[in-house]
Order: sequence, then structure tokens, then C-alpha cells
Amino acid sequence: MKPLAAIARGLLPPCCGRYIKAGHRRVYYYPAWAVERARDIKRMKAEGYSGQQIHEAVRREEI
Repeated sequence: MKPLAAIARGLLPPCCGRYIKAGHRRVYYYPAWAVERARDIKRMKAEGYSGQQIHEAVRREEI
């Protein structure tokens, strides 16, 4: 799941608005808990969970 899709689905918060420049692109800051949640979502996808199962787990705060 791409970060923008996860944000649109409400699984991750939008960026806080701060960023640093890295060459020709920007690197945005996210809260630490959001980075951990993104790692958990990526791990669950790698383990074969469906998008709906991940969404339900995130909503129940199981990850």
C-alpha cells in the first residue's frame, strides 16, 4: 500500500507539514507512531493479510 493511499484510507495521518530538502525532493516528517504503524502495515502485507484485514486491525488498534 502506498503512503498516500494509506493516508486516504485513514490508516496513517497526513504529514505535519514540515519537511527537509534532500537533493531535488522533499522528505516529510511524520509522527513516530505513524512510522511504526506504516512498518506494521508493510509487515502484514508481506505476511499475506488482505487490505480489509489490515484496515480492521488498524481500526481496532491491534497493531
